[in-house]
Amino acid sequence: MNAAERRLKLLLRVVGIVSLPAVVAVFMPHSWLVRGVELAEPGTSVRVLVSYLARLLSAFYVLLGGMMVVFSTDVRRYAGPIRTVRLVHLVCRQRRRLRLRPGRRYSTAAMAHH
Repeated sequence: MNAAERRLKLLLRVVGIVSLPAVVAVFMPHSWLVRGVELAEPGTSVRVLVSYLARLLSAFYVLLGGMMVVFSTDVRRYAGPIRTVRLVHLVCRQRRRLRLRPGRRYSTAAMAHH
């Protein structure tokens, strides 16, 4: 294993391990979720959709973290899936840069030049 593979292995393992504690949010009591939402976005009501999305996103991070830990066990064997995750990450990063801002008016022509 060369130095680049060792660094990749370490990165995957760190990202994976850091993501795994999100499992708490998947199974936390509803009152904890209400308190967390209250601290993050005062005035937001926690109904079924907010609860569902918060738990779903947390479960996604747990799954992704688990995959990263597994991928870190053999970076050559999992090179294809690692590339796929990297591509998705890059697409999501670019999408975040283009995020629309509330209250601002956009025209289709202006958005096409982004």
